[in-house]
Amino acid sequence: MHLLPSYSPELNPDEQVWNQLKEKLGKAALKTKDEFIDFVRSKMRALQKTPEVVKGFFRLHDTSYACRQCYL
Repeated sequence: MHLLPSYSPELNPDEQVWNQLKEKLGKAALKTKDEFIDFVRSKMRALQKTPEVVKGFFRLHDTSYACRQCYL
């Protein structure tokens, strides 16, 4: 168990997922809510299929505390 400050997004591996999604979202020209939803689902599904990328979120200096086995 690790005690974290009450607000520390840089220590949360989930934030790396959102950062990657926001980076891709910034380059997309989406005009409707449905396009937005489809885009987000598509990118999140693509991320599910890349476990090495997801493991990389835990290899960062600030988030490495969360997953020792990711280094194996």
